[in-house]
Amino acid sequence: MQTANKIFVIGIGYRPLDERAREIVRSSESIFASPRLAEVFKRYDEYAAVQDKITVINNVDQTIQAIRVEQQKKRKVVLLASGDPQFFGIGRRAIEEFGIDAVELLPDLSSIQIAFARIKEPWDDAFLISLHGGPDRARRRKLPYEMRDIPSLLEQHGKIAVLTDKVNNPSVIATVIARSETTTQSQPQGIASPLARNDGITMIVCERLGYPDEKITSGTPEEIAGMSFSDPNVVILKKSEVTLHSREHSLPLGAGRSRKSEVRFGLREDEIEHERGMITKDEVRAATIHKLRLPDNGVFWDIGAGSGSV
Repeated sequence: MQTANKIFVIGIGYRPLDERAREIVRSSESIFASPRLAEVFKRYDEYAAVQDKITVINNVDQTIQAIRVEQQKKRKVVLLASGDPQFFGIGRRAIEEFGIDAVELLPDLSSIQIAFARIKEPWDDAFLISLHGGPDRARRRKLPYEMRDIPSLLEQHGKIAVLTDKVNNPSVIATVIARSETTTQSQPQGIASPLARNDGITMIVCERLGYPDEKITSGTPEEIAGMSFSDPNVVILKKSEVTLHSREHSLPLGAGRSRKSEVRFGLREDEIEHERGMITKDEVRAATIHKLRLPDNGVFWDIGAGSGSV
């Protein structure tokens, strides 16, 4: 395989380098790493032989610029990444900057894989998000989901895993969830917020995975909210099946019953508030919703009489 002028993005943190990654690192001319990954790399057998080639930069933009300089010199460049570079990592940015043919990815396991393995829990049914906005507080990147989205995401999916950072840390996440319980208690009877029963929520914090002092802590959001945790860490949130089922059957019709893969379509007239039959009939409502072809995301405004039938 042609390797001249390529950028090799190599994931580290959890397993020894495989034979190809080891060969690339040893034959490289420049190696770039963040301060944390430079420390992690010291535990690798290859470190002693290549330590003079390592440049430590704590800024992604500056790292990209430095790699461009090395690329112009036709030098063999390695960029160390955390775990799997394509899992909310530097891999996507590297391909965007240098082109798909100029980048080769050699991933390690992701921190989420390790976290679920540690707690012996399957993760093929989990919803995965990142709240890692980057190390520079003044230039934090915009993320698809925010802290405030976590309660509704947990209600929808039942199990979510969160990549954290120093701002969006486990204690803050736990506080957001715990506050949702306070909101629930102040609502009228029969109306429940997404997390009406925090006793059915388990929050697991996996600290410093891959380090000698890694630690797993499990508790309720209220318990976790009062703790502090070392970086890096990831959070796993689970709702018990008992809570999911009991919430579905405890709410009155029309008060927000929902389940993770359930789509409510075709409400009867006695499930909708109206006066003296003044409501669009079943067949017309069904055809209307079909014709709308609503997208998965967005906002739809129905300007009507207020019955909520559509």
